[in-house]
Amino acid sequence: MSVRKREDRGGAWWVDFTYRHPDGRSERIRRASPVNTRQGAEKYEAQLRARLMEHGSLKDGTTTLEEFSREWLRISAGRLREGTLTITRAALSRPAVAPLLKMGLGSIGPKELADVYAGLVATMKVSSANTIMGRIRAVLSGAVEWGYIREVPKVRKMRETRKENTDFLTFDEASRLLSACAPGDIGSPYVWLALRAGLRVGEIRGLVWGDWDGRRLNVSRQVTKEGRVTGTKSGKGRSVPVPDDLKEYLDGSRNGAPDSAPIAYRGSATEGASALARLLKAAGISREGSSIGMHDLRHTYASHLAMKGVSLQVIQRLLGHADISMTQRYAHLLQGAVDEAVQVLSPGRHQ
Repeated sequence: MSVRKREDRGGAWWVDFTYRHPDGRSERIRRASPVNTRQGAEKYEAQLRARLMEHGSLKDGTTTLEEFSREWLRISAGRLREGTLTITRAALSRPAVAPLLKMGLGSIGPKELADVYAGLVATMKVSSANTIMGRIRAVLSGAVEWGYIREVPKVRKMRETRKENTDFLTFDEASRLLSACAPGDIGSPYVWLALRAGLRVGEIRGLVWGDWDGRRLNVSRQVTKEGRVTGTKSGKGRSVPVPDDLKEYLDGSRNGAPDSAPIAYRGSATEGASALARLLKAAGISREGSSIGMHDLRHTYASHLAMKGVSLQVIQRLLGHADISMTQRYAHLLQGAVDEAVQVLSPGRHQ
């Protein structure tokens, strides 16, 4: 029996054998066993060989995307980051994707994927739709690897028109917004932790008082809008030092709360958006033709650091970006600091 336990697949048992068809063709069969034991894998191999002898093929395409994705996510849990798994589950749960889940893998073609793509783009940003389609393609790539289908159907990817520079608050606006944060307001900790520590909303929701040591925040988890506790987006934790004003705010906000208590109120996304809108109005901050969201405060944190001359590598580390290319959007803001930095070579400046 050609079964083996694959440590690179989270310790899952796999069937891996070459079948010779009556016409002389050889076909390699590689699939994860639905029962994750040696005995289960051996039984599964026998079933596959019997099906090949009877039908000549395993690619009947009748397994639905929903059935396959459930098994693929289970097997992939040991090799993919928790954040990636969470994004994949969220992508598959979108209403626009629901019709695709009920379809057999062999029935999913370019048109079916294009229909789902169009439905997504109609209700969200192109970048968000591209992320969802990317996760669907990842699942279908797994179906190719496991021998359910021959190839992943191709769909032309749309490009989103973006503003050249990231929008952010001015230094004065940031100061006014922090001043508008009244004690006890559910939006206050979100504003402070996004503007002064650059945390994502989910990371703020995941913080408990035990993560605060008096100088640094230990960011190791996030809480999704649905209330699930997962790892950070990059899959790695980080320790974030805070400026003195945020330290003062945190020390003054604990009020004897235990280490297990959340630092910020874990309400709904609607409540969070309403709280931010209220604080922005109180601070007299608005944008014509657009709104300011919580993620814009994280952009403000990074933009202000760049404008003060902090290197992109340090900003990357503070933000928890997995790749420096994600931090490059702030590179243009460094130019003023770079221009100023060389002036230290001017006569008299070194004294």
